[in-house]
Amino acid sequence: AALALYPVHPLAKRCLSRSRLKLDETITLALNNGERNFELQKYKQAYSDYRSVEQMVSDMNNKNYQLADKRMKAIDLILMGSK
Repeated sequence: AALALYPVHPLAKRCLSRSRLKLDETITLALNNGERNFELQKYKQAYSDYRSVEQMVSDMNNKNYQLADKRMKAIDLILMGSK
């Protein structure tokens, strides 16, 4: 809200920068958790981690989104083959 009222306010810009950094860290953590769970064959948990990445990124052209989407499709194939 502060950025909408005063876009060049230094504290608002700093807060936005920190928020973006925290979001990037959270996305990286979710991807790492997804990879670890995928390698451990905990596919449902890995799928959940990758889904979280897609929701946080929401840009289909983003490399993290594309990786998460690719892994989710692979998990779908693995789980279908195990039925």
